[in-house]
Amino acid sequence: MEAHGVHAIRVRAVPLGGSFRDDLVCALVSPPMPPIDQASGPDGRIAFTRVSDGTVLLQETTVRTLTPAATKPPIPGFLELDLTFDAVPDERIYGLGQHAKLPWDPSSSSERLNMKGVKGLLLAPHDGEILIPVVHSSRGYAFLFNLPSLGMVEYNDTTSYWHADAVLQADFWVSTTADGPAHSTSPWLQLQSAYADATGHAPVWPAWTTGFWQCKLRYSNQSQIMDVVQGYVDREIPISLIIIDFFSWNDPTAPKERQNTLGDETLPASCWPDPKQMVQRLKELGVELMVSPYSHSVRCMS
Repeated sequence: MEAHGVHAIRVRAVPLGGSFRDDLVCALVSPPMPPIDQASGPDGRIAFTRVSDGTVLLQETTVRTLTPAATKPPIPGFLELDLTFDAVPDERIYGLGQHAKLPWDPSSSSERLNMKGVKGLLLAPHDGEILIPVVHSSRGYAFLFNLPSLGMVEYNDTTSYWHADAVLQADFWVSTTADGPAHSTSPWLQLQSAYADATGHAPVWPAWTTGFWQCKLRYSNQSQIMDVVQGYVDREIPISLIIIDFFSWNDPTAPKERQNTLGDETLPASCWPDPKQMVQRLKELGVELMVSPYSHSVRCMS
């Protein structure tokens, strides 16, 4: 256990006799503080208590388990991780990214905020899903599952459960507020600030990103792009960015077997004769260029 930010603790665990790894992928960028004095109950379960009011924020239902992972092909050293915490009936859970449809609730949409009741949400990237393994609780704590593994998360009426398919150590981060939510003027701000401090602040975007972005499905060649941009300029309509969407790699002059090569970001000369000159001319007009991949081809292979 390490103090890792204001009112925050990072917890790592390895099997008995194992060694902690500091060279693994990690979302935490703030430097850790010296290890804290730690005391466990006789059964080894961990509980997190807010000092200011004595509230038990999060408590393991059972001791976390790290067991050999069933990888294909088998890879020695990888472990499956299971974390189970006590559920609180009136707790509200916010976070876990943004989802178009929730698999356990077909009527749901991205407008849903409270994730209490989530069942079998895969910790895996796929089209239309933005998965961020961090939650903020109405009880006044934030929890980050600091592992890049595929897995699953549930927040049901009886347990709060996190599972990782293949990791080298358990690793999670818990933060709380300076005082209880009932007395704090900004509990959510405190939690968000602690999370941003621990994981890194986003850089300031360049000014052009705040302008008008133009895109359609789709621009097929260089002439179309330049004609559209010139039309905006001639009409004195500010434009900051124009986007070349998917299938920009279509080359009607290429052999059939080389057409529609999904994911090829090369701009074929038959449609885009001089990309360098195109980008230079767009910049002269004050317009940036983006090439968008075909997102539907992004799949998680396990």
